Amino acid sequence: MANITSIPAELLVDICERLRNTGQRSLLSLLLTCRALRNVAHEVLYQHICLDTDLSTHSPLTKFIQQSRSMHLVQSFRLNKFFQVMEQPISDFESLYRLLPTMTQLKTFSCFFDPSAFGHCNCPGKVLEKLLETLPPTVVNLELDMDGYEGLHQPIYQGLGWLMPQLQILRLHVDSLWTNMFEFSQQNACTLETSTADQMSISKKRITSNLRIFVIIFRLSRNRVLNDSMVRRHICPVTYRGNTPGASLWERMPQGADSLTPSFFSSRILNLREKGAFPHLQRFLRVYPGKGGPHISMGMHFHYNVCDICTNRVVAVPVVDVPLQPSSFDDDIETLHLLRDHEGKDLLGASITKLIQFFEGSLCWTELCNGSRLPPPINESNNTTHEFERSALLDRPTAEATYGSRDMDCSLWKREKEVGQTILRARMSEGGEDEGPLLEILPPGWEFVESGLGHLFADWGVRQSG
Repeated sequence: MANITSIPAELLVDICERLRNTGQRSLLSLLLTCRALRNVAHEVLYQHICLDTDLSTHSPLTKFIQQSRSMHLVQSFRLNKFFQVMEQPISDFESLYRLLPTMTQLKTFSCFFDPSAFGHCNCPGKVLEKLLETLPPTVVNLELDMDGYEGLHQPIYQGLGWLMPQLQILRLHVDSLWTNMFEFSQQNACTLETSTADQMSISKKRITSNLRIFVIIFRLSRNRVLNDSMVRRHICPVTYRGNTPGASLWERMPQGADSLTPSFFSSRILNLREKGAFPHLQRFLRVYPGKGGPHISMGMHFHYNVCDICTNRVVAVPVVDVPLQPSSFDDDIETLHLLRDHEGKDLLGASITKLIQFFEGSLCWTELCNGSRLPPPINESNNTTHEFERSALLDRPTAEATYGSRDMDCSLWKREKEVGQTILRARMSEGGEDEGPLLEILPPGWEFVESGLGHLFADWGVRQSG
């Protein structure tokens, strides 16, 4: 009679991966059954690792670092809750610096800062810069989530500059951008074959990036509106020097002029793509808060711009806060975010994370049950128009059934019910940029009226004028 150990190895791997996706405990139990299954389960167990950045003596990360014989099995590694205690020396992270180069099959590295530590901890910019420099050359997918740390990332972009030539997928969740991420290292340059006039193929060194998918999410906060005009006069042109012998890829920025706004950053990427610095770039998605209008600044709603740079399309998506009555609170959820997509459908989510998943669509990273993160696949379909991920949010009937229609206090729905028509829509446009605000448009004969205790606590309503 056949037993489980007689199953082909590839099927055993598939079984172990399915067990891992239901929870680590099931895979650990299988690992203890027999030697044959132990070997397969052990390999799958170490494929995708997620650990909090705690280097105390008995922490899971410290114990993991001691498992040096298994580091070659790791394919994706996520550092969670990344922070640096005030006055903590960089040398305290030496064990991490030594760890990463031993992961000889590592393809994906993710690092999530700890927003709750902001204010009483240092921004670990120098630490992360050194970690990025110690990543093995096998790493082609990189994800950095620095939301919560404002304007403190300049050293990190220096480390990114070293990795840009080898990366294929890059995802950033940031609040600022710096030009030094473009200072590629000559040692990491790709070798391209170029034909001469006499049809001879000559190998020349040319610094380029293998980047195929690039997603930038700027800190999603209604109070965080980036103003291009504030820095426009301080930004100098960036010139791609390509094959110029002995020249660096990028001209140096004057001191104090190396912080870029979203639109300027995008224009630099596209300009360099035309010059040949990003020959493989298929998708470039940028998500950032839109500029407020007369009523947006007073709390009626806010919106996000989702720019699909490579296809030259931008969608401005309105978002409205929907307070929940105390009777419908679930796991401390006090407010839902209502999003109206470009098709006019209302979708609701309980967290900014859900909104981000919606915006990223098919470019969204997959999170395994242990917290590990895997990038989206690279395929030909990545050249198509960007589609949103509606399954990340609840439609209106489902949300009302979940939280109770009477417990959802949506001022937008009240205003639209009173005037008898839709007054707020998403806007889709061509050109890659959309600087205008989204406004609620009332039908003729109606006007907005403000009530409440000033602008901060204003409750906007509508009434028939005259």
